[in-house]
Amino acid sequence: MALIKCKECGNLISEHATVCPKCGHPTNDVTSPRPNYMVNNDASNKSKTTAGILALLLGGIGIHYFYCGKALPGFVFLLLFWTGIPAILAFVQAIMMFTMTQEQFYYKYVNTPSSFPLF
Repeated sequence: MALIKCKECGNLISEHATVCPKCGHPTNDVTSPRPNYMVNNDASNKSKTTAGILALLLGGIGIHYFYCGKALPGFVFLLLFWTGIPAILAFVQAIMMFTMTQEQFYYKYVNTPSSFPLF
C-alpha cells in the first residue's frame, strides 16, 4: 500500500483515502475507489488507542461504540452485557484496535456505512 502526505497537515495516509483521518481534509482524489460515506467532523479526535482501552475495560457495556459515534451497537452491547458475549467480542475488538493503523480504525469504526461494525 502506497502512502501519500496530506496536503493540510502532512500526515501519511493511504493513497486510496478520500479524507485524512487526522485532520479530515479531503485528498481531492476523484478516482479513489473508497467512497466518502459520512463525514464526521470530529473524527480526527477519535483515537484508536482510547477506543481500544475503552473496549478492553468497559467494552462489555459498549462504551467503545458510543465513543466512536455508533449508538446502535452500543445499546445492543448494553442490553446484552449480562450474557458475557459482548465482553468477549469487545476483548477481540480491543486487540484488533491496538494492532490496526489509525486510518484503518477510522474507516472500520468511525467513518463506515455499517451501523454495526463488529470485525
